[in-house]
Amino acid sequence: SIGKALREFRRTSDEIKEKIEEEIQADELRDIKEEIEKDIKGNEEGKKVS
Repeated sequence: SIGKALREFRRTSDEIKEKIEEEIQADELRDIKEEIEKDIKGNEEGKKVS
């Protein structure tokens, strides 16, 4: 029936939205990790110069 098809469509689109949100969060975490690693590397190099 149409109702069943609509429920399935909503469920599938909700799953897709959730997956996209997870990927966005993973990208943001990767960016944060890279920034932290750069900061740590910069701090370590600064200590070597001193």
